Amino acid sequence: MPPERGHGTFGAEVSPAAETRARWSEIAALYERFAGCVSAAAWTEAATLLARADLLVRAVAPLDAGRRSARTPAEAAEWAEIETLACAVVRQHARVLASAETARDGAAAALARSRAGRNDAARYRRPIASEAFFTSRTV
Repeated sequence: MPPERGHGTFGAEVSPAAETRARWSEIAALYERFAGCVSAAAWTEAATLLARADLLVRAVAPLDAGRRSARTPAEAAEWAEIETLACAVVRQHARVLASAETARDGAAAALARSRAGRNDAARYRRPIASEAFFTSRTV
């Protein structure tokens, strides 16, 4: 679904506030799925989800201008709710980023351990077959 302005049912145009709320809700859902991908180490899907979230964040910026043009108290209250949702998404983003960094650090530590294991194994090799010492029991 492209991040362009959408239209509601029967071609009626969606209000900027409703569209902004839908975008922030979709971004929140993408971050939830991203967190699942991080815990499952599904990095390809995680990259796709973040690319989509980035597109949506860029699409929200122009819509946010509608917040300043709220004319009625009801519109102002709706924009305040959207602001609360946006702040929650920003906090969620920070949590997801921290979990991704933790997963990255864990993967780096595992790689370092396996490299150390390979280096240790390389130093303690079996003797080459040509170096074998043969004896005879015949006297």
